[in-house]
Amino acid sequence: MRKRDDISSFENGLRQLVLILEPLARACKCLESSKATAGDVYLFWLAVLATYEQLFMDNNGVDGLQLPEDVVDQIRKIVNARWKELTTGPGKSVYLSTFFLDPRSSLLILHWATTDIFSGYIKSPIFKRRNMNPISLRTTVSAHSTVPKTGTAPPLAPDPRDAHLRETMPAYIVAGKYLLTILMEEIRSNTTPEVFNNYESTESIINAFRKQFASYTCQELPFIYANKVEPLAYWKSLVTIEEASVLAVCESVCH
Repeated sequence: MRKRDDISSFENGLRQLVLILEPLARACKCLESSKATAGDVYLFWLAVLATYEQLFMDNNGVDGLQLPEDVVDQIRKIVNARWKELTTGPGKSVYLSTFFLDPRSSLLILHWATTDIFSGYIKSPIFKRRNMNPISLRTTVSAHSTVPKTGTAPPLAPDPRDAHLRETMPAYIVAGKYLLTILMEEIRSNTTPEVFNNYESTESIINAFRKQFASYTCQELPFIYANKVEPLAYWKSLVTIEEASVLAVCESVCH
């Protein structure tokens, strides 16, 4: 009888371990693809977080983890620490920014951020959240007029779309700030003269970037995406289009 109990305890512990590690293992496996991008890192981390949220919610169910609350809290803290490590610090905005610039649609629909699977990532309500981590101990609320407008983004442009996006989409601010930093480095190095030489000054290039970034976020021409094209090919084709070329240069550096 004792041996049977030991076997049952071992099997249950093994089941719990598999449930806990499976989200990370699946994400790592997917990211081994030669086509994986920095944006995919962010995407699969969102999937990992959503999976853990569901595991924690179902913890006491028949098929749940059935772990003590203090153990669940320890797992939550470890995962949150890894998420913070990925998203916080110099240069870490590359993951969100590249995900933001991924024009593809997704069959991965997070239960707390549902959207039309054919509308693409950019249309997902997830970009309107100040905190994208569903297992964070911090409160997650949708963006409103209290979003900071100074010190966190490029200077405001006289474009009503830009003002609206800043007010309603925190990710637009974060990605915009990072991409503008990238653009300034590219301008200084003149890495793409076939694009930059079409403008009279640095200021005119930056103004073009702002306009193109807002157009992309609103999914206006020429940024309408055809699902049959790989993202890299999509952005490469836009380098030759004046109304999209500056933003395409920024994406090529992030990719």
